[in-house]
Parts: sequence; C-alpha cells; structure tokens
Amino acid sequence: PLAWQVAFCMGLHSFIWYSLSAWLPSLLLIKGMNAESAGFIGSFLQLLCLPSAFLVPIIATRMHSQRLISVICYSCYFVGLLGLLFISGGFWLYFFIAILGLGCGTGIPLAVSFIALRSNSVAQAAQLSGMSQAIGYSLATIGPILLGFLFDLTHGWTIPLLLLAAAAAAMAVSGHFAGRDIKLPE
Repeated sequence: PLAWQVAFCMGLHSFIWYSLSAWLPSLLLIKGMNAESAGFIGSFLQLLCLPSAFLVPIIATRMHSQRLISVICYSCYFVGLLGLLFISGGFWLYFFIAILGLGCGTGIPLAVSFIALRSNSVAQAAQLSGMSQAIGYSLATIGPILLGFLFDLTHGWTIPLLLLAAAAAAMAVSGHFAGRDIKLPE
C-alpha cells in the first residue's frame, strides 16, 4: 500500500501539472483575459514553483514524518484550483495562482523525496521510482486529453476544474499516508 500511495502522489501531481500547463492560458482566455496576460499568468505560475521546489525536499528530509508538510503542500493545489473556478481576474487571481504555484512546486520534489525516504535500499528505491514514474507519466498523458474532452463536452471549465480539484484532494490524502514515518517492507 505504501508504494501505491507514493505512486499516486506522483501520478496525481503529473495529472494536474500537465493538465494545467496545457490548458491554463485557454482557461484564462475564456474568463475574458487577453492572450498576453494569460501567457504571463502561465509563466508566473511556473516561476512561483521554483522556490518551493528547492525548499520542500530540504525540509521534508529533516522531518521524521512528512504528513503535515505533504497535506499542506498538496492542499495548495486544491485551494488554488477552487480559486481558479470562482475568480476571473484581479488581485485574487494572482493570489490563487500564487497558492497553486506553491503547491505545484512541491508536487514532484515531495514525491521524489518519498521514494528515497520510504526505501530501504538503492534497489528498492529504483523499483519504487520506476513504478511511481510509470503511473505518474501515464496519468500525465491522460490529463490534458481528458480535460480537453470534458471542456468540449460541457463547453466550460467548471467540470474540468472540479476534476482537477478532486485529484488534488486525492493527492493530499495519498500524501498524508505516504508521509508516514515508515519504510517499505524488505
């Protein structure tokens, strides 16, 4: 179960991240933003990911249990996505993009930290890494296509954003369990 929890953290992050990378500018255009601003917000989101991407693994490796940091970081996805659902522009859009950027910047570094922290050996870490990445990138390929399909089906971003928020909630739960201070059985 621990291996699956780690794999789901990586997989759900990839599902959300690649979906957002593909569709965020289009979502913002539908909300009435011009193309330059929508592109800037997409770049702004990616820039915001950098600080947390560097800091979270350092913090996580110094903790016995990563449950709290995992739930906080992965919940940022949920809050940011709900903000995108209800906010069209202005200060609050940047606020929720900042929260989303904090979450997105922690997704992969925290999942990769789980691979190292939950393994007993190099061989076990390689197996867990292979499993997590296979699931992660499989979900990453499905995400943008599924969101585009749902947008075409519903003619709006409400259902796709709710799906991403549900994935974020599931990722926070997986992270809570993957963050326990235990190792995989040998």
